[in-house]
Amino acid sequence: VGEHLFTQAIAGVLSQGKTRILVTHHVHVLSRCDNVIVMENGTIKHQGTYQELIDKGVDFAGAVDVSKIQKAEEDAEAETTEGKVEVGEEKIKSESKEDKAAQKKAGATLVKEEEREEGEVAGDAYMRYARAGGWCIAVMVLIIQGIGRSSEIMASFWLSKWSEEMQ
Repeated sequence: VGEHLFTQAIAGVLSQGKTRILVTHHVHVLSRCDNVIVMENGTIKHQGTYQELIDKGVDFAGAVDVSKIQKAEEDAEAETTEGKVEVGEEKIKSESKEDKAAQKKAGATLVKEEEREEGEVAGDAYMRYARAGGWCIAVMVLIIQGIGRSSEIMASFWLSKWSEEMQ
C-alpha cells in the first residue's frame, strides 16, 4: 500500500509540478526523492540529495554518521597496534558481561508471572465498571446491545419468511 501511494500519489502524474513533503522512516524511498533531510531530536542533522548524503557517509537507518563509526573503529585499531590489545579486550569483555547482567536484571522486572483464574466473571466486576463509567452509560450500553441482538434475530426471521414467499 505504501509503495502504491508513493508511486501513484507522491511521485505520480497527480503531483507533477507540485511541492511534496514526505515524512517517513522508510529508507528505500529516499533514493527517489529530490532532497533528503535527516532530523534527530527536532533538529536538522543532515541535508542534501540522497547520493550526497551517501557520499558523506550518513547511515539513514540509524541516522548516524558512518564516518564517526569508522573513526571510532580506526581509533580502536590504533590502540591495538600500540600493545593495548589485551587490556582493551579484557575491558570490553568485563563491560559487556556487566551490561548483560544489568540488562538481564532489568528484563526480569519487565516480565512477571501473571495470575490466571478460570470460571465466570463475578457480578461485582460488572457493578464496578458501571460505577466507574457512570450508570447512564452502562444502561445505554445494555439497551444498544439489546437492540443490536434483537435486530440480528429479526433479520434471520425476515430472511426465512422472505425465502418462503419466493418459493
